[in-house]
Amino acid sequence: MQQERGYTRVANEWFVNQLPKAIAAIQRAQVEVPEELAYLDLIGPRHTAWGPFSKTVMGREIKLERGQLLLSYGLLELAYGWTRKRARGFVERLIRNGVLERVREEGKAGTVYRLT
Repeated sequence: MQQERGYTRVANEWFVNQLPKAIAAIQRAQVEVPEELAYLDLIGPRHTAWGPFSKTVMGREIKLERGQLLLSYGLLELAYGWTRKRARGFVERLIRNGVLERVREEGKAGTVYRLT
């Protein structure tokens, strides 16, 4: 069976309001957030810049362009209840599969990636 490729429209409201509620409910159940939900969270407007954007992290101004996001293993551990090993593996799989590309290191604040 051939899979069709395409796009699905999802309102920003879902990314900003509904998805965080689902993630919080999973965390309250004291289980790890599935990688599929984490991926959807990362590509949404809570994490990925949809245009030129600056954010201050650990006292440093980090500038992001459209399609870029700032990630750290610590962020993934806290946000999704993962271990450092699982967070690192998740990011490395996204890179290996051509979903993410490293742009630059930002010290302890994390690494800037670009969605490909």
